[in-house]
Amino acid sequence: MGMYVQPISKDTVQSFVSGYEYCKKSDYLTRQISSHLKTKYFIEKPAMGYPYQIEIFSKKHSLSWVDGFVKITKEVLNKESEFGIEKTESESNSSQNINKSEFNNNKLTKQFFLEQVKFGKKVFKDIELENLNLRNEILSELTFLDCYISSDFRNSDLSNTKFIKCNVKTSDFRNSDLTNSLMENVAFESTKFKGAIIEKFIFKNNCCHSEEGIGQDEFNDWICETE
Repeated sequence: MGMYVQPISKDTVQSFVSGYEYCKKSDYLTRQISSHLKTKYFIEKPAMGYPYQIEIFSKKHSLSWVDGFVKITKEVLNKESEFGIEKTESESNSSQNINKSEFNNNKLTKQFFLEQVKFGKKVFKDIELENLNLRNEILSELTFLDCYISSDFRNSDLSNTKFIKCNVKTSDFRNSDLTNSLMENVAFESTKFKGAIIEKFIFKNNCCHSEEGIGQDEFNDWICETE
């Protein structure tokens, strides 16, 4: 018997957001959504709150409520990661928590990580992806900075994705798409690449154990065949 998965709807999204902010004891995310809708799209926040703003925005752009929410959340997250937003210390901590697991300061669950990707988040900094099955996922055009990564990416699309100053251990990139991707200043260990698509893949100034300065030549000579 197959597992029942509750469909994504306006009600389920609102319940998720409400539960998340209750656990975090902060309404930072929904305040940023409302502020963004007001300043960019001139949709004022009524007594019904951000859900009504999303509804107006979605109708104006011929979108479902859920698609409108995804679009606006994507814009808010990209604005923070690319341009930065001045916040109080408590707001800054809350913003950082949006990218983190419910159970650890920086260790993400598979579900939470993939939700962030779906909502359009592109830059992940100082997070942990440990022992996650991320096979057959679309993870293109992401940036991982100062992250700890120990996961299975087999057959996933990682094209145009960057791994910078990361610790990559016991990860599996076999048969993944690494087209036009980058690994730079990465400490890697016991990681597999055989069968990966590596057209225009850049492997630069990385290290393994005590050996430093491992680059494209080493990758092409032997690392790309590890299994």
